[in-house]
Formats: sequence, structure tokens, C-alpha cells
Amino acid sequence: MDENKNNFDQEKRKEFSRRMSICMGIIMSLCLSTAGLLTARAFSLPSLLLNLVISYAIVRGIDHFIDIGALAVDVPNKMDVDPNSLQGRFLRALITDVIYTPLMTIVMVSIGYYRATSHGAQIPYVPMLMKSMLLTFTLSFLICFFIMPVVEKLILKGLEDKK
Repeated sequence: MDENKNNFDQEKRKEFSRRMSICMGIIMSLCLSTAGLLTARAFSLPSLLLNLVISYAIVRGIDHFIDIGALAVDVPNKMDVDPNSLQGRFLRALITDVIYTPLMTIVMVSIGYYRATSHGAQIPYVPMLMKSMLLTFTLSFLICFFIMPVVEKLILKGLEDKK
């Protein structure tokens, strides 16, 4: 019986991580893509949709190799910090931010740079990347810190209702 309970808990944790990844991936992709396009003064619906697809594919790719949900809970636990405390939420947001944001930002800025320079714009790449990194790290951290706990509660409620 303990083995069945353990398997159920493991399955529930996998389902929770999968749902968190999908929900947070959509939220992060939408927010960061919109912010990037607005700061570049290049917002259009087709650009937003393209950026959403690309950034969401990056998120899912990262999730294929790293279980961010487990990592974001395990690290605070190993540091004897309650993952749901302010300090734990800070650590979890930082871990999530450091894993997702650099790759997403580099890819999205590179695409934006290529699109702009292919139309004749003369833009220095490194300052554009650094400005975007500062913006996306800040925005991503805030989203993870404030939105992730709300999404977690909704997903846990959904899993409890599913019983």
C-alpha cells in the first residue's frame, strides 16, 4: 500500500510540475514577449504571436531537460528554508529566473536584432542585449515571485478536485 501511495504522490508531483511548466511558460512568454516588443517600439500582433511561439518552445525545451518545479522546491528545502516563505519564494523566483531568462532573452533579442538590421537599422547588438537582459531579469523575477504562488494554488486545487 505504501508503494501505491508513493507512486500516486510521484504521479501527482509530475502532473503538478507539468501543469506549472505549461501555465508559467505561457505567462512568462506572453509578458516577456510583449515587454520586449513594446520597448523595441516594434509591437504588432504577428510579431507577438511569433515571439510567443518561439519563447514558449524555448520554455518547453528547457523543461524537457530540467524539472524546474522540483528544483525550485528542493533547493530551498536543502537550505532549510520553507519554499512558501518570503525567503523561499525569493529563492524559487531567482532559480526560475536564472534558468529561463538568459536563453530566452538571447534568442529573442537575436531574432529582433536580425529582423531590424535586415531592414537597414544600425543597432549595436551588445547594448540592445544588456538592456533587454536587465528588463527581462527584473520582469521575470517579479512575475515568478508574485504570480507563481497564485498559479501553484490554482493547480493544486485543480489536482485536489480531480481526486
